[in-house]
Amino acid sequence: MSLAIPRAFLLGLVAVTGPVATAAAQTVYCGPGTQVISENGGGTGTIAEIGTEPPHVGWYRVTFSWSPRGEWYDPSTWKLYPAGTQQRCTPQRPGTSPAPPAPPSAPRPAGRPAPLDDDDEPAAVPVPRPQPPQAGGGSLPLGRYTCSMPGAGQFPITIVDGSTYSDRGGKSGRYRLQGQQLLFESGSLRGTFSRILGPGKFGLSLDQNSSFYGVCNLKR
Repeated sequence: MSLAIPRAFLLGLVAVTGPVATAAAQTVYCGPGTQVISENGGGTGTIAEIGTEPPHVGWYRVTFSWSPRGEWYDPSTWKLYPAGTQQRCTPQRPGTSPAPPAPPSAPRPAGRPAPLDDDDEPAAVPVPRPQPPQAGGGSLPLGRYTCSMPGAGQFPITIVDGSTYSDRGGKSGRYRLQGQQLLFESGSLRGTFSRILGPGKFGLSLDQNSSFYGVCNLKR
């Protein structure tokens, strides 16, 4: 079993140092083949395509060394920059009309988590007192977890209760346990594959058939 974090995770779900755009930053057309970096780091990637079908109309699919299949980025909420510049990428060519927005009710394909939005101030989310880990690997203690991914750094995930979690931006989602498998049904981790690896520890992956490249540990 494996994972693909913000989506986007997994991936992606990640707070690391990246380029900072100023309020006066200009936009520039970026098409397939353009090497880019995101506002939150993760290394240099290459634009593989600009989405033409819902729910990714006008989005970028960017491939990285840690995600050869690519991650989807909405340029209206997630800033991408051509490598070595401060200009923000746009999929709109000069003199053309912007692509119509994707229907809000369109389901997100499995393995394509939406990147987290860093533009908003994180909402205050109460962090419950961690519970002692239970034996057997089939339970998930409540509390704040620190997740690590190669090339993306670390980011927090909070398990609020037996069916709710929140990401670093305070956005909530629902999950459920099915044996040792952790199923994220909504929120920023939707579409990722996860499994409890031990007391207070679970793995994240975008590919169900590969090993976990992201691991989350309960902060004690």
